Amino acid sequence: MKSIRRQLTRHLLAVTLLLLGGGLAGVYLAAREAALEQFDAALRAKALAVSSLTRLEADGVTVDFDDRFLRGFDERKPRDFFQIWDDSGRTLARSESMARRADLPQRTGRLGKPERWNLTLPDGRPGRAIGFTFEPRRAGLSGPKAGGELRLVVVSDREDLAETLWQLLGISAACAAL
Repeated sequence: MKSIRRQLTRHLLAVTLLLLGGGLAGVYLAAREAALEQFDAALRAKALAVSSLTRLEADGVTVDFDDRFLRGFDERKPRDFFQIWDDSGRTLARSESMARRADLPQRTGRLGKPERWNLTLPDGRPGRAIGFTFEPRRAGLSGPKAGGELRLVVVSDREDLAETLWQLLGISAACAAL
């Protein structure tokens, strides 16, 4: 015969565990979303820095980007990559870190609503990319707009982000187990 106290205790324990599990899942998902938004904001800042250094001159497009300006783009320990194309798909510029690597995918949105996606870097590491079209600055040119829009894709290694999310998931699982 089951006592009311035993049934009530079991039901109360089950509801408490469900609420705790739901709360931990909610905290994990909110923290994951915040970390991803922060990563995307940093990636967008890098892309805007590269696009702001691009200008249209009489003899073509010039990118005044020095890979030592943003350390992740250099060749020694590449963590960031960029590539710029004209409207016909011809590569105009790429980071030193892209040396001897395949081209980046040409997925782009608008500057106000860029395309974002996860991908695998050529060396097998996980990466995250942002791509948008933009109009370069015009260096002393007048008259009708010439040169059109350029497409820019910037990719960053997201290995550290993935590790942080796994640690957060592990902490959430350990709290649930306790």
